[in-house]
Amino acid sequence: MKGRIVLETEKQEFIRIAWPSPALRKLIAYYFEVKSPINQTTSTHLYSIPSLHGLFCFSLNNSTWISTEQQYQKETILKGTQLLGAFTYPLCSVFPYQKHAFYIKLQPGVLEKLTGFLPGELLNEQSTPENIWKNELTEQIGNTSTFEQRIACAETYFKNHQYFSFSYAFNLIQTALSLFSHYPTQSIETIADNLSVSYRTLHRHFNHELVLSPKYCQKLIRFRQGISLYRTKGSQCDYSHLGYTDFSHFCREARQIALRAPSEI
Repeated sequence: MKGRIVLETEKQEFIRIAWPSPALRKLIAYYFEVKSPINQTTSTHLYSIPSLHGLFCFSLNNSTWISTEQQYQKETILKGTQLLGAFTYPLCSVFPYQKHAFYIKLQPGVLEKLTGFLPGELLNEQSTPENIWKNELTEQIGNTSTFEQRIACAETYFKNHQYFSFSYAFNLIQTALSLFSHYPTQSIETIADNLSVSYRTLHRHFNHELVLSPKYCQKLIRFRQGISLYRTKGSQCDYSHLGYTDFSHFCREARQIALRAPSEI
């Protein structure tokens, strides 16, 4: 099963992306919408690498779609409103030609806090029954007619329904993830030092809040940056500023994380 990754910086006919207001950036990474082109008569295949982010998915019509976990080829048929947790393996999603869905991509660790699940309880979960989390937002999103209206609806809802406070651990992790992105060559120990905590303390907070290690999270962030670099510069540029010894190192990591060569992603 093929398909390719769509990066946030890439324009696609069938995907729209918008960023949240400053007040919600701790909760929401961005909004996006998948809508098959009117003249399209075939399914759309999208490939997703492991991600730290949970998603709210609101289906805007009655179509189903198929998500296949690539390591063990486990296939799941999805429909309606879904909670899609962070995942540690690549997925390939097949959207029918009439598919139309609105997504809210949340910051790492936020999905469980908003829905009352324990940390990590939705990890690798992509078929949570609709009735577990179904409130007025689902109905409000369903009654909108444009992407902009759906964003406005979500913004209003989350500004009025933030049921948890940002803990020290949550803020620490978000800062660490930002440092992983901006300083990909720095060691976890150095970043912990810059945050005035020990490596052990940082690891404990990551494990408790995300059920993932800081090293694994850093690797995923670095790999996504590597994909972007590969698509713009190819194999001949210097990958060392991302923490890779050379292009072969990046290729090995692609096989490990995405189960594909860079040219196939």
